[in-house]
Amino acid sequence: MEKNIKLNHKSGFTLIEVLIAVVVLTIGILSVNVMQLSSIKGNHTARILTDGVNWASFRLEQMLTMPYDSDSNGTDDDGDGNIDEADEQFVDGGGTNNGSIGLNDSPPNTDGILLSPDGNYSIYWNVASNYPENGMKTIKVFVQNNNGATKTVSFTDCKTNL
Repeated sequence: MEKNIKLNHKSGFTLIEVLIAVVVLTIGILSVNVMQLSSIKGNHTARILTDGVNWASFRLEQMLTMPYDSDSNGTDDDGDGNIDEADEQFVDGGGTNNGSIGLNDSPPNTDGILLSPDGNYSIYWNVASNYPENGMKTIKVFVQNNNGATKTVSFTDCKTNL
């Protein structure tokens, strides 16, 4: 006795299963793409900041190795960082006490400015003579990217007259 048994066994994926798999894969690939773009942007910003730190450090080291009064790049050219010896308060060039001693001036009111050799960075500095003590000067160097970056790097150091 032979029985005719029909097996109704289907193998494979349905069209809906394939579409769901493609959608999940697409979302995963797009997520990786967004992460990659974010990483590239972060690396670019880090490179700009690193270059700025290097230029600021380089310029500050140059100024610290110059003799105390031999170069105009290391002097308070606009006189806004001097102590008024009569009352030992910091005064700006006009004789009024502004408390800033001229270290935070921005162009064009800085004591010096130059461009990096590659032209991508503005390097400017301010000097306060006889600060924090007589016979000392404080130098603050700023570096700003000229290509639209909004971050400014600054270093401050003191130099003595030995």
